[in-house]
Amino acid sequence: MTKARLFLIITVLTGLFFPVFSFSAEAEKTGQEIVIGQSCDIEGPNRDFGISFRNGAQAYFSKVNDSGGIKGRKIRLMTYNDSSDSGLILKNTEKLIDIDKVFALFGYTGINSTYSNIIPFIQKADIPFWGCVSGSESLRMPPIKQVFNIRAGFNDESVAMVDRLIERGLKRIAVVYEETETGSSAFESTRRIMEKKSVPMLTSANISSDLKNIDDAVSSMLSANPDAVLMAVSSKVASEFVSRIREKKNDTILVAFSFADGETVGKN
Repeated sequence: MTKARLFLIITVLTGLFFPVFSFSAEAEKTGQEIVIGQSCDIEGPNRDFGISFRNGAQAYFSKVNDSGGIKGRKIRLMTYNDSSDSGLILKNTEKLIDIDKVFALFGYTGINSTYSNIIPFIQKADIPFWGCVSGSESLRMPPIKQVFNIRAGFNDESVAMVDRLIERGLKRIAVVYEETETGSSAFESTRRIMEKKSVPMLTSANISSDLKNIDDAVSSMLSANPDAVLMAVSSKVASEFVSRIREKKNDTILVAFSFADGETVGKN
């Protein structure tokens, strides 16, 4: 995700939600501040993205505060590191709600199925949970009134990618996915969508986050000779996979899910 896009998302979100928040009696709980809670990866494997997201949000909130805040109330972003660890995400959420008494939860950058476990806490506290980066369908179906998604879910991404490939007459579609909750979730969405559209999956291969089996995945893709490969992997894995495929002078179309950073992958 580019910094410009990140800034735009934060700007739109702030404009959409804070006017609503400012008229709520619940804001009185925060005194002279509107405290927003965030759990994200700032020390773990996805720290580059987590830090960028946090800093981008903080920059905009500071701009709002310098302009007088929201009806005189300043916004304070309270961020806890979770290192993309499911247990820490849950622990941080409980702390933000029960101890810090935040007005809303925002900008969670972990992208996995953990969120289905924290929904009961959010519903019990009846506070907004918005701007989460996750494409997990557990945050979308069935609809949850406290959850405000601003990015497409994995099902929507799968539909868009498969449809564009079919429109171009490319039907020999393969998939590689990372052996993580995120990669597996995106892979399952793709499998369901392709099945629904009667598009056979040519082949699939998984890649461990430590890249130990990436050569096997590359060999599998080269042997199948697909028209296109959908990549449900992180930026690091996508970058290495693209590099190795291109080393073989292979011109297969490679399409990545949105959790692979375009700037990083694009360098290859």
